[in-house]
Amino acid sequence: MSGFDHTSVGVMQLLNITNPGAGNYFTFPGASGKRRRLWLLTFTLSTDVNVANRQVLLVFRFGAVDVGYMIHPDVQAASLQRIYSLISHYAGLPYSSGSYFIFPFNRNFLFTPQTTIRITAVNLQAGDTFTAINGTVEDFIGD
Repeated sequence: MSGFDHTSVGVMQLLNITNPGAGNYFTFPGASGKRRRLWLLTFTLSTDVNVANRQVLLVFRFGAVDVGYMIHPDVQAASLQRIYSLISHYAGLPYSSGSYFIFPFNRNFLFTPQTTIRITAVNLQAGDTFTAINGTVEDFIGD
């Protein structure tokens, strides 16, 4: 990607990510042969009846190596459904309002094809599910 310019205009698109099934994390992908900027990622975490409090955890990965983490400070108890959003233009601290949880996300972070975010939860239980996973991204085509 020798000609990639950080200020280049990319192509915006909506990504729908397949629900991973109960008790599993999901991965937000990089794109083959492209740089990718994440503008918005939303998902719902529904917790089962087990009493363990959950905290959503983002694991930034390069290939198979974990290179960084971000955890939401609020906990989600059993038998609840919460909507989470990573918002690229929000510069404040993580917060929650009712059933809506917000993560700030640096819009200048660019995914390479090897970069992913694994989204999971501390104390994830076998019956917990991630659903309604959607991302708005801007893809930059390499030369």
